Amino acid sequence: VLSLFTYKTLPYHPINDFTPITAIADTILGISASASFGPNSLREALEFAKKNPGKVSYGHTGVGGTTHLAMEQINQLAGTDMQHIPFKGGGPITISMVGGQLQLGVLPLAPVMQQAKAGKVRHLAIMDAKRSKAFPDVPSIAELGYPDAQSQSWFGVVVHAKTPREITKRLSDEIEKVARAPDMAERLERAGAEAAPM
Repeated sequence: VLSLFTYKTLPYHPINDFTPITAIADTILGISASASFGPNSLREALEFAKKNPGKVSYGHTGVGGTTHLAMEQINQLAGTDMQHIPFKGGGPITISMVGGQLQLGVLPLAPVMQQAKAGKVRHLAIMDAKRSKAFPDVPSIAELGYPDAQSQSWFGVVVHAKTPREITKRLSDEIEKVARAPDMAERLERAGAEAAPM
């Protein structure tokens, strides 16, 4: 959907050229910090960034994507001048935070889960209106005073708009069975996502 607003031309229409089959899961997005970065909370990080304009950098998973736009919204709302650094995925962001080259990262929490458990990265906020079941001790961005900076990402299945109805119906039924299987919610939670079949 963001493609409509971030690209002048596309070889397809992100809505009209596809038929949605089902949503599967919501990805938990968050703001994390390197253990070597002094501030221990998002409030402290933003206060530090205000006092040190241009000296705090954050990594995100792509220019114009949900993580980049959400953090730029926080920049505007908090009156900070944090510098954005685009990365090709959560893995490289995590490596840079663990190594201390990057202070903050805005990304799905799955790539940083193990490093957070090891104390090498700290979760500062969940980019949602509510806390995550997987990270109940991490405050939501809304409760920290930035409800307009919520950012969700989800996984789903779409097919070409001209796919015959009987095929889309069968795909929808079969995928939904898997998505609603009792162990699926647990498996998704371990991967930093929440089941959301629709």
